Amino acid sequence: MRPTRPFALAFSRRTRRILSILLLACSVTLLLPAFAVAQGPLPGITITDLGNLGGDSVAYAINNEGQVVGYSYTAAFQPHAFLWQNGTMTDLGTLVGGTQSVADDINNEGQVVGYSETAAGEQHAFLWQNGSMTDLGTLGGSSSSARGINDQGQVVGVSSTATNGHAFLWQNGSMTDLGTLGEDGNQAYYYSGAHGINDQGQVVGESGHATLGGYQAVLWTVPQTSQSPREQILALRATVDDLVTAQVLNKGQGQTLLTKLDGALQNLERGNSTAAANQLQAFVNQVKAFHKTAKLTAAQAQPLIDTATSVIDQLRR
Repeated sequence: MRPTRPFALAFSRRTRRILSILLLACSVTLLLPAFAVAQGPLPGITITDLGNLGGDSVAYAINNEGQVVGYSYTAAFQPHAFLWQNGTMTDLGTLVGGTQSVADDINNEGQVVGYSETAAGEQHAFLWQNGSMTDLGTLGGSSSSARGINDQGQVVGVSSTATNGHAFLWQNGSMTDLGTLGEDGNQAYYYSGAHGINDQGQVVGESGHATLGGYQAVLWTVPQTSQSPREQILALRATVDDLVTAQVLNKGQGQTLLTKLDGALQNLERGNSTAAANQLQAFVNQVKAFHKTAKLTAAQAQPLIDTATSVIDQLRR
């Protein structure tokens, strides 16, 4: 007696084909409700409309404080960078003379980066902080765009050079070319762009490759150099100047802070670290007073306090 074939194989080829189609149709039908549920929002999720500046809006980044940045079209049909916090969307404006801007990233200190049109109609990377937008310049070309910033205030992006676009790192007022993977002695002719940077100074992006062709994902590791107390105090001076320029503080209030910083610098030059630390403590106390009387917001005051306190700790060791 021949062994009996398994049940599924006992049907003709045509019958098996028809059964397969029917089984597939039943399976899809049974799965449809599950797919329908998966397409909806999960329980407990809420969606918040962040509003706009007069037209369509897009959010690109958020920090740990819940501050959101992106761009929105205005009533004049121009895209403007925005900062959204505590339920309010604020227009960050543009570089002087420009009409368009976009914010791409924000760090936990509330510093915002992106790009803006200039008075010359060029696109330049910007850093916005304390109510003021700063042009970060280029690597020699006509355009640049900032795409990422870490909590140390280091900015990365891409800038045109004399020959192509290259990834850059901006820190302490200076823009540095990060180079490319070009291996044939003509690095300048290959494109690269940076998209993000962490607090360890590691930068990621893409670069053209001389041997492989096309683009490759890349990681740049940037040596971290700590600023001297003098450099940090000068950075505090620049921030205070920005606050006065943006009319957050009036000239008298700004001068009150600058006098204390200048006193700290003078004492440093004399080698009197204790007196310099005391001047910085007076600066911290004044910043706290301005915050208490609502002349400075927490986002404006805290970075000043943190930097000055860090320098005080260094000087008192």
